[in-house]
Amino acid sequence: ELESVLFLAEVSSKQLFGKDRDDAGRMAGDYMRGGGTYDPSLNPNAYPMTDGRLFPSAVTVRINDVVAGRAMLQDDPADHRGILSWHFQKRDRRLREAGSYGTLLRVPVPRAALERAAALGQLVIRLEVDSALPGGLAIYGRRFGRYPLDPTVVFVEKP
Repeated sequence: ELESVLFLAEVSSKQLFGKDRDDAGRMAGDYMRGGGTYDPSLNPNAYPMTDGRLFPSAVTVRINDVVAGRAMLQDDPADHRGILSWHFQKRDRRLREAGSYGTLLRVPVPRAALERAAALGQLVIRLEVDSALPGGLAIYGRRFGRYPLDPTVVFVEKP
């Protein structure tokens, strides 16, 4: 018999960088004359580190259509704590996810979701973000972020 079931995942909000936008290659003006974008994330070989500007988001975790939890995501952080993102990025002299990392979510799986899983024969986990907030969602795996784990479901049996 189960004592508890947890869903674990490392997540953060996700800023849309200038280099990832559809108009990334276009620039109005000349940098030498004060023109340009004033966007440090526009450089295709840049990955801005954490600063004072926040990109908040919120994630809702649904398991088999049952709301299991909601968490506020304060930012899209990137610094030395995202050691896995630094270490495992492709070695081609370009920065993609340099130092990015998230928060470790620990969401208890509700009994109703487990009952539906038993009836359906599957556990469906959905992460949703609120489109009204400026940040999106980044989901990290065992080779990116801060924690070396893929999104995981932990089953704890009663002793």
